[in-house]
Amino acid sequence: MTVMSGAIIAPALPGISRHFSDHPQVLIQLILTLPALMITLFSPLMGYLADRFGRKPLLLMMLSIYGLAGGAGFLIDSVNLLLASRALMGIAVAGILSISTTLVGDYFDGPERVRFLGLQSSCMALGGVVFINLGGLLSDWSWRGPFLLYLTGVFLLPYAWTMLKAPKLQSNAQAGHVNAPVSVDYVRTGIAYLAGMLSMMMFYMFPAQLPFLLSEQGEVSGLAIGIALSTAAFTASIVSFCYGYYKPFCRL
Repeated sequence: MTVMSGAIIAPALPGISRHFSDHPQVLIQLILTLPALMITLFSPLMGYLADRFGRKPLLLMMLSIYGLAGGAGFLIDSVNLLLASRALMGIAVAGILSISTTLVGDYFDGPERVRFLGLQSSCMALGGVVFINLGGLLSDWSWRGPFLLYLTGVFLLPYAWTMLKAPKLQSNAQAGHVNAPVSVDYVRTGIAYLAGMLSMMMFYMFPAQLPFLLSEQGEVSGLAIGIALSTAAFTASIVSFCYGYYKPFCRL
C-alpha cells in the first residue's frame, strides 16, 4: 500500500495534466509526490501514537483514512482539494508504514525477521507491478480511474481486524535488556540514511517524469506507461525476495 500511494497514479499524470491544463506541470507532479512529504513529516508522530494507543487500533484507523482520502480523488475536480486529499492520504501511509514495520519487529526475531523483511519488501514491489499496471489500464478509461484502487484500504479492514493480533508484551527483564544504552556508529548510520534518501529521490523521479517523457514521443496508452514503470518494481521484487539469503554475506 505504500508503493500504491504514489506510483499507482503515475500513468494518469498526462491525463491529469490535460484536465488541469491551466496549472503548471510541477503542481501536477506534486499530486504524485506529496504523500512522500507527509510520510517524512508524520512518521515519527505515528511511532509515538502507536506506542500510546496500540498498534492495531491505529493501523485500522489509518487504513480507513487511506482508502477514503485516496479514493476521494475519483470525485474531486479541484487541484487544491486533490492535493489536500493526497496530503491526508500521505499521513495515513506514514501510519501504515510505521506500524507494519514495528509489527514485524514485534512478531519476529533474528534470521526469521530478516527473511520476513525481505519477503515484505518483495511483496511490496510485486504489488507495485500489479497495481501500477491496473492503474495504467484504468487511466485509459479515465484519469480518475486509478484513484478507485485506493479503496483497497477499506476492503482490507475486515482482514486486518481478524488476522492481526496484539504483540506480546516483554517482561521487565527483557525490556530492561532491550532498553539498555547502546553505542551508535554515526558514520555507518549516516551512510545508510544518505543511501536511503538518494534511493527515494530516484524512486519518485522515475514515475514523476517518465509518463510525460513518453507522452512527448507520441500517443502512448496508460497501460504502456504502467508497464514501463512496473519493470523497476518487478526487478525490486526479485532482489528483495533474495534479501534473507545474501544479507549474512553483506558488511558495510
